[in-house]
Amino acid sequence: MVWIQLIFLGSMLTPQASSLQDEIVLARFDGGTVTLLDLAPSAAPPQGGTSEITGTQQPSLEQQASCRNEIETIALDHYLAAQFNPEEEPRFEEWSRVLRWDVEVLALEKALRTDAEPTDEGIEAALASSPLAKPTPKRWQLRSLFRRVEPSASEEERSLALQLMNELRQRIEKGEDFSALALQYSESSNRLRGGKIGWVRAEDLAPPVATAVARLETGQVTPPIEVADGLTMVQLLGVLPEQPPDLDLARRRVRGRLQREALEQQHSALRTRLLDEARVTYSKTSDPAHSKSLARYRVSETTSSVSEEALQAYLQFRRNYRPLAELPADRLRFFLDERILLELEASEARRRHLVDKNSERDLERDLQALRASSALSVLVERRVTTPEPAKIAAYYAEHVDQLGRAKTVYVRALEAPADGSQPRTFYERMRQVGLQAQAGEATFEEAATALGSGATIRDLGWLTDDQMWMLGPAPFDALQELEVGQVTATVQEGRRLLILQARDIRASSTPSLEEAREQISVILRNQQRAQLRRVLREELRRTARIELTPQGEARCGVDPS
Repeated sequence: MVWIQLIFLGSMLTPQASSLQDEIVLARFDGGTVTLLDLAPSAAPPQGGTSEITGTQQPSLEQQASCRNEIETIALDHYLAAQFNPEEEPRFEEWSRVLRWDVEVLALEKALRTDAEPTDEGIEAALASSPLAKPTPKRWQLRSLFRRVEPSASEEERSLALQLMNELRQRIEKGEDFSALALQYSESSNRLRGGKIGWVRAEDLAPPVATAVARLETGQVTPPIEVADGLTMVQLLGVLPEQPPDLDLARRRVRGRLQREALEQQHSALRTRLLDEARVTYSKTSDPAHSKSLARYRVSETTSSVSEEALQAYLQFRRNYRPLAELPADRLRFFLDERILLELEASEARRRHLVDKNSERDLERDLQALRASSALSVLVERRVTTPEPAKIAAYYAEHVDQLGRAKTVYVRALEAPADGSQPRTFYERMRQVGLQAQAGEATFEEAATALGSGATIRDLGWLTDDQMWMLGPAPFDALQELEVGQVTATVQEGRRLLILQARDIRASSTPSLEEAREQISVILRNQQRAQLRRVLREELRRTARIELTPQGEARCGVDPS
C-alpha cells in the first residue's frame, strides 16, 4: 500500500520552531482520498494519534498531484487562521456568534426531531386511513387534440368544428403523426408538447372522455368528444394496470409526514414562547435602518439588543450584501426577527444542555475556516484599489447592454387547480370571468370575488421575460401584450388555470456612464477581490516547501528566505 502523509511543520506557525517534535500530522492519503484528522485551531499537535485509510490500490500520479493540492490548501488554511487578528475584521465577532448559534440551533433541531418521532401505534392508525395504503388505480398515458367551441356558437359553427375533428382523426388513422397535428391544430396549452397529457386516472378526466378512453387499445384514437368548452379527441399511448400498495414505503412516508407535522407544531409553540418571554421592543424611529439600536429583548434573563452594525454583519454572513437603508421596511423587520429568533433558540439549546462534544468540535473546525477566510479577506482588502476612470469607461463601453434594467412586470394571478376537484360549473364560470376581465368588463378584484374560494390570489411580484417563461408557455404568451392594469383571459398550464394581471410595468432602461459609474466601480472592485484571492493564495503556496519523498510522504514548511 502506498500512502501520502502530510507533515505540517511547526515553523509554519512559529518561525522559531523547527524540530521534529513540532511537526503535526494532518492527513493520510490512499487511492486519491485525503482524510483530515481532528485538529484544534492552533499549532498544538492533535491528541490521540492518526487514523489511516485502508486500501490496496496504487495511487496514480494524478491522484498524488490531487493530494498534494489538498495538502497545500489545508496547510495554508491553518497558516492563515493562525495569523488572523480579529481586530482587523470588525464583523468577525458577530460572524463567530452566528456560527456558534447555528451549531446550537442544529442541536436543538435534533432534539425536537427526536421528540416528534411518532409512535408505532400512531403510524399504524394514520396508515389505515392513508391513500398510500390503497392500491394505485389504473392509469392511462394520453395525447389530446382540442378545438374550442363557444357555448354561443351556431349549429353551423359546431358542425364545421366537428367536421374538422373527424378529418383530423382520419388523417391520424392513415398514419399521420398525432403530435404534429396537435401542435398545428390544437387550441390547448399542451399543444406545445404535441398534445401529451401524461399519466392520468379515470377521475382526472371528464366522464365522457374517461368512458371513451377505457375502450381504447394502445395507439387508438377516440372519436371527437364533446366537453364543456369544445371538442376533444384522445390517443392512448400506454396503460399502467392497478398496482397493490407498497406498505413499507407507505409506512415510511406516513411516519415522515407525522414527524413533520409534530415538528412544525413544536417549532411554532417554541418560537411563540421564546418571543413572549423575550419581550421584544423595536426602534420607535420611522426608519429603523437609521437607528443605532434596532431592537431590545431578553435572553436568559439578560437584556440584549441588535445594533445596525450587528444586523448588517448578520446579513453579510448569510450572503445578503444589501445595505440596510436599501431594504424595504417589511424585509428589514423580517431579517431582524430572524436574527433575534436565532439567538433565542440557541439560548434554549444551551439551557437544555443539548450541545455535545461533537458539536463543539464541528464548531472549532468551522471557526478555524472562518478565521482563515477572514484573514485572506483582510489581506485582499489591503490591495484593492479604486478603479481608474479609463477602466470604468472601457467597462461601460463593453457591457452597457448588461448595465441596463430589463423590462419587468408586476404580476398577480388568480389560480385554480384544473384537476376536477371543482364542479364543472366552476370551470365554465372561470372561463367566462376571464373573458370579461380581458375585455375590461371586470377588474381583477371583481374576478376574484366572482370566483370566491375556488381560486387563490397569488402575488408573483416583479418578473422578467425569463421568469414569466418559467410560468409556462400559455401564461407567457398571455402576458406579453398586457398594459398596466390589464388582465388576461383564463389560460391553462398543466393542471393549473390562471387569470393574470399586469399590476405595474417597469420599462427597460440604459444608464449613462455617469449614472453607471458607481455600479461599475463596485463590479470592478469585486473582480479585483476575486483575482487577488487567487493571487495571494498562489503567493503563499510559493513560500511553502512541499516535498514528496519516494516513500509517499509529503512535508510542508515555509521557505526560510
